[in-house]
Parts: sequence; structure tokens; C-alpha cells
Amino acid sequence: MGLSDNLSPAGGPASSNILVEFQVLRVLKGELSSRVISFDGHIVSRNDFNELPVPYPFIRPGGRSGNCYALEYRLGSQYLLILRTPHNAEDAKTLTPYWSPLAPTNEQIRGSQDPWL
Repeated sequence: MGLSDNLSPAGGPASSNILVEFQVLRVLKGELSSRVISFDGHIVSRNDFNELPVPYPFIRPGGRSGNCYALEYRLGSQYLLILRTPHNAEDAKTLTPYWSPLAPTNEQIRGSQDPWL
């Protein structure tokens, strides 16, 4: 998914005050009803690639402190998002990558040839 710069106020389970919008580039498994998804996060100016070997057994560096979720996203970057409906969701179509603490569910990738894909 590619990150765009459409931001608006939020306040979801990941304790962010920004709603980050993603343009869906490709769905690897399952179905999405929209080519745009959004959830809470923070915008940063640096990359946050996972330095561990694939398959990643642990979250990228940005999620290894605080609330155990990687909340930071760089504009214009691509991310492989493993999405689920949160346990407390009122709408079954609500999806989030923040469903498993310290898990690599929203990893920044290095393009279409990234081994994590």
C-alpha cells in the first residue's frame, strides 16, 4: 500500500491523533471494498525498515518501544499491511494492522521485489 498525505483527526486503538490514509496498490490475500484505507498513525521523515531476516519474527524498530505497535509512516513509502478487524470494532469492515503487539503487521517495504512480499 502506498501512503498518501491525506490526514485528518483520529483517535483509534493505537493512541494516535492522526488518521493516515493509504492507497491500495495490490491485495495479496482477501478482498477490500475500497482502494483507499485509513487508520491512526504518525508521519515521519525517515525510513523504518526491518533489519531482521525474512520472514520477520518481530516488529520493525519503530514499534519496539512504547505501546508495542509501529505507528510511524513515511509519506510516499510502501507498506505491506496484514489487516484484521479489531476485537472491539462496531463495524465488521473496519480493518487495522494493530491487532497483535510486537508482530510485523505493517512493515515498510523496498518496492515490489522486497522479500517480505
